[in-house]
Amino acid sequence: MKTRDRGTLSKIPPGSDIFEAFAKVRADKDLTDEEAFLELLATYDIPLSTLTQVSAKKLEVSFSSVTYKHIAPYVWLDPNYAGRDMLQLDIVRSRIPTGIFRDIYRCQQARDPAGG
Repeated sequence: MKTRDRGTLSKIPPGSDIFEAFAKVRADKDLTDEEAFLELLATYDIPLSTLTQVSAKKLEVSFSSVTYKHIAPYVWLDPNYAGRDMLQLDIVRSRIPTGIFRDIYRCQQARDPAGG
């Protein structure tokens, strides 16, 4: 399981672009494209404009087959706990209509009646 790094993320090396950084991360750790993309986000401080560039050039990444066990380490969770180590997210209504807030709350309760 990854631990949350309290330091700053690295900048993409000078003279490199996002695609070179992606290829390096993928090759260095023998990762799938999806794992390399997550590792890239966990390693480098990437501006939104650069991610838009990646999206526009259609990087071959598809998360349709990625499972919780793949994603959990990148969001500082233990894949073996199956989500039981997630902290509860308290929702405070702010500037949304009451009906929408109640729908969100009911949906959350339906997914996890215990509230955990």
